[in-house]
Amino acid sequence: MRFFYAFLILLLYSKQMEIIDHKLPSTTFIHDTTLNGIVEGDLTASEGIHAVINGIVTGDLIIRAGSYVDINGIVNGSVINEGGHVKVYGMAGYIRDIGSTQTLVDSAAIIRFA
Repeated sequence: MRFFYAFLILLLYSKQMEIIDHKLPSTTFIHDTTLNGIVEGDLTASEGIHAVINGIVTGDLIIRAGSYVDINGIVNGSVINEGGHVKVYGMAGYIRDIGSTQTLVDSAAIIRFA
């Protein structure tokens, strides 16, 4: 039930929201968001938002066209870029660019299956 309320708050909040020390199930960010907690499953960044991932995503991170995502934390699965602007400074399992833009990977970042 706690996950459900956290998800509802995430959907209804209209300004930048920071998630601290929360575990969420697979979810979609529809507003500008900073993640400092854990998403247990996949995370989708909707079109046109800005997300900063400082925490952990246990599944895949899917970035829709026109969104901006900075990854300082860990994505255990794949980073699937469908045309967004993505910068990886942390760690990811794999990078898949299937849109019109290319994911930028910092020299200090760790990509496990490059």
